[in-house]
Amino acid sequence: MALNRYSCFGLNMLTTLPLEAFVCREVMTNYWFPDERWNPNRHLIFTTSLVITAMTLALITCDLGAVFELIGATSACALAYILPPLCYIKLSSRSWRTIPAAICVVFGVAVMGISLIQAVAKITRSKIAFQDARVILTNANLQTKEELRRVTNLAQTRKGGFPTTQKCYRVHRKPDTPRSLE
Repeated sequence: MALNRYSCFGLNMLTTLPLEAFVCREVMTNYWFPDERWNPNRHLIFTTSLVITAMTLALITCDLGAVFELIGATSACALAYILPPLCYIKLSSRSWRTIPAAICVVFGVAVMGISLIQAVAKITRSKIAFQDARVILTNANLQTKEELRRVTNLAQTRKGGFPTTQKCYRVHRKPDTPRSLE
């Protein structure tokens, strides 16, 4: 059953990533090379860099929520507060009417900065808590599920708690530990 679930997930990623890479690759090509013909080498370089960047991000983080926070902090603020007033400023004549748009841009940049600082601080707290929990769980001699629950609760209360993904944590069991704790 688990093999089937992972196979379906892998097939989903195999078919989703090229579709998402297509949009990003086209935007990059139209932005940096707007008047040039299609080049297979450039296509290969863009695609490879996108896949390697996505893979690196996936390997570095155990907490997908942190990735969503970083993306939301940058793109949501830019789309809601920064880009529309900048377009208005660019398209209209410079007058006193562009002052509220400029204030909105400054507000958006401030919100983006605060959101980025909070997201990075949360990632840092999660990594410290993950390292503390790993030390606690590795050094513990866990024989029952109740001991595992007690140690896990203790680790969660230290340094801000675990990241949301629980698969990042593995209890190193001793050879005489029952299999039910894995």
